Amino acid sequence: MKVLHVMNGANWGGSYRFVTQLCREQQAQGVDATLLYLEGGANKERVTQLGAKLLSYDSERTFPSKFERWADLERGYARVVEEHQPDLINSHLSLTHLLTRRIAPRQRGIKWVAMMHQSWRQFGYGPDSERRPWLKHYYMMKYGLGDTYSTWPADHITTCSEAVGRDCELLGIRRHRITNIYSGIYHVDPATLPNLRREWGIPDQHRIIAGLGYFDKRKGFDQLLAAFEMFAGDFPDVHVVVAGGDIGAHTLFREKLHAMRAASAYKDRIHIFGEQASGAAYMFNADICAIPSIEEAFSLVVVEAMSFGKPSVVTSAGGCKDVARDGQESLVFQSCNIADLAGRLRRLLEDRELARTLGNAAAKRARSYLTMERVARDHIAVYERVLRSSPVK
Repeated sequence: MKVLHVMNGANWGGSYRFVTQLCREQQAQGVDATLLYLEGGANKERVTQLGAKLLSYDSERTFPSKFERWADLERGYARVVEEHQPDLINSHLSLTHLLTRRIAPRQRGIKWVAMMHQSWRQFGYGPDSERRPWLKHYYMMKYGLGDTYSTWPADHITTCSEAVGRDCELLGIRRHRITNIYSGIYHVDPATLPNLRREWGIPDQHRIIAGLGYFDKRKGFDQLLAAFEMFAGDFPDVHVVVAGGDIGAHTLFREKLHAMRAASAYKDRIHIFGEQASGAAYMFNADICAIPSIEEAFSLVVVEAMSFGKPSVVTSAGGCKDVARDGQESLVFQSCNIADLAGRLRRLLEDRELARTLGNAAAKRARSYLTMERVARDHIAVYERVLRSSPVK
């Protein structure tokens, strides 16, 4: 079986690392899997460092409009597919879905599986809607209908969580065309990880609540800082740490976080850092993982925290609550309810036995189920099913 995974864009986040590792693990399980990175730039080196086979297309030209750029990407993508001749294309993210829809009819016999890493709901909270809130519903509609249109001819669709699958159904994609496959990670030996607390200036005996992700409104780090203000005075040994990169050149949300820190009476216990070299090392050094997102389809960050036995407080919006389940591996708070977020965090800080119980259960679930090996097997099973049959759409 010859599979071509397709990604695009200069960003590097959880989805990009996940797809790279999925490709690598499928190779290990006997599939001829390769990652095609469109406009990968410097990030192509990260792909090869993570062990995936790589093809790429980067135009040497600058285009006056995104439509001309997309047309060039389509031509480059089609040439790679014609030369590589895969049995199946697995597209990831919106632009690769659209480009695959355009080139797939010209590639006789090639099957197509589209993976949804995000819900259309998440697109309502980007940097543009931070400045102009009225854009929220426009972007949700644009990306929701766009992804539905782009993936309509696909032979099958996989989603990273049941929540994303339900959102696909709301846009008219039939349930029998969707398979949910929870994402997973390669688990890391804690003995290989550094003590970042010294670098952060936090004493080893103090406790850390940590959030990790891009600095954009959807991640809800401002709500985490606001929640911390509600209980910080009762726990002088507790710090909150958030880290991530900006979305493109947009710095508005990061600047907002720094302003909140500067105005806080507890600013010495609020730490804001940039992009991290290792999400695993970051979460290993935390005591509680916080996913305060307004919307979150799935979080590899919480899985990394779970693998080290860390309890978490996660948002009710999206798929995190199905991965780190309420009262089993986490406490779930009502999305956008800062008082509820503060209350759940306070409960874990006050009840160390509950925190320990949730953390132990989290480690067991992460290491037995939320693994890259299982994810690769589940995707290969979908590919085999698609290659054997013609779906009813």
